[in-house]
Amino acid sequence: MLEVKYNESNFVNEVADLEKMLDFYSKKIMELKKQLRFVDSSIAEAKQLEEVKLNNENAAILKLLVSVEKTLNSDLEIEYITGGIGWSPFYEINVQSSSEKEIQVKYLARIMSQTGENWDKVVVHLSSSFPLNNPTSLPVPEEPWTLTSRSKYTNQNNNTNLVQEQAQQQQVISKLEGVEYQEISIPSYLKLRTLKGTYSIKSNSTVFSFPIMTVKLPATYYFYGFPSIDAEVYLVSEITNWDTLGFVDGVANITYNKNNIGKTIIKFSEFSDTLLLPVGKDNSIFMKRKEIADQKYAKEPTSFNKKKKVTYAYEYTLKNNNSFPVVFELKEQFPISQSKSAEVTLDKTTNGTVDYEAGEITWSIEIKPGELFNKELVYTVVFDGSFGFSKSASKRRFRTISAPSF
Repeated sequence: MLEVKYNESNFVNEVADLEKMLDFYSKKIMELKKQLRFVDSSIAEAKQLEEVKLNNENAAILKLLVSVEKTLNSDLEIEYITGGIGWSPFYEINVQSSSEKEIQVKYLARIMSQTGENWDKVVVHLSSSFPLNNPTSLPVPEEPWTLTSRSKYTNQNNNTNLVQEQAQQQQVISKLEGVEYQEISIPSYLKLRTLKGTYSIKSNSTVFSFPIMTVKLPATYYFYGFPSIDAEVYLVSEITNWDTLGFVDGVANITYNKNNIGKTIIKFSEFSDTLLLPVGKDNSIFMKRKEIADQKYAKEPTSFNKKKKVTYAYEYTLKNNNSFPVVFELKEQFPISQSKSAEVTLDKTTNGTVDYEAGEITWSIEIKPGELFNKELVYTVVFDGSFGFSKSASKRRFRTISAPSF
């Protein structure tokens, strides 16, 4: 209509009116073309959604029709739950020296996305809760607890609801592809964490690391040795003031004296106050175990009254090669008998603390710089001739767990 009216002859007679008309025409046409471009873009976007082909059989397109009674003066926000993305806690532990009184802990979140959608400049919130849980559902027994002649007295609390809940979560939210999982313990209520700033997360299975916090915690250090099992000396840290920071079980990379020691799994859930963290091997303490060469200690069984007797004697040497005093915890193992056919007697422990149930002796020693320490352990075993006795201690069994690959 503007085009037709503008082209009519004698529509404008005065120059001033012509200037006003040109100005009005230019602004109006520009505004209309802008609106038309928006309409064309919306039509093209709608056609694109109609023609899109989904390569993932689990993917779908959701069309949402929103009706309102009046014009909205604020933005409409839509929340939805999606699978294909997850996060795992990760820690970087830095120990400068065993003489320090602190330890640096960097808490990170490692995130992987397989949602099929790139997230650009988003605010990231971290949580361990499951969004589809019903938090107001009270635990109730499914059926009465009845006793029968064939039943055994057992605790009826078998976590049936928990198993069903985990199975439901597995069906609703699929796990990340190509990622191994480990079972970790988390508090019943874990504070929601919001990362500072905005981040971009690409949906290409790349692992992104985002910082949560970096803290320095009070720590004390001591050295640990169990020479009959391992000839190496280990540095151990006791950490406090960590339990209010919301740490959860996770993989940690340890750096000691600027050297990368390796990765370990920290089980915060197994400690209530002081966290015991093995830092790694340390050769600044000399430790040696050897048999005492004394004729009064029989190394081979001697027979008497149809019984056999054998005595073992060991000497342990420790030396502090550091320029500062250290605390050393030395442990050793001795056999314990659970049969009337064998008897074990401790002859010498040089002031060690004895745990007869575990069959272990512990020496807690404070060693000055350059100081040399010697401890001795002597024990005798008397057993029947038909009783099988081996000098070697049985190997300890350790359980293995699988950690996330990232």
